[in-house]
Amino acid sequence: VCVQHVAPGECKRSIPRFFYNLYDQKCQPFIFSGCNGNGNNFKTLQDCQSRCV
Repeated sequence: VCVQHVAPGECKRSIPRFFYNLYDQKCQPFIFSGCNGNGNNFKTLQDCQSRCV
């Protein structure tokens, strides 16, 4: 999960989420569109950090 690239998706919603940036080695915010994402998509910063950091 944590090695996947960020995938904002292709729909029209704007949902604040977090992903793990493998290059910077930290969790960062992004806007998820609501569909066609991947597992590197966390509802909270804490969820991202507990899984990937």
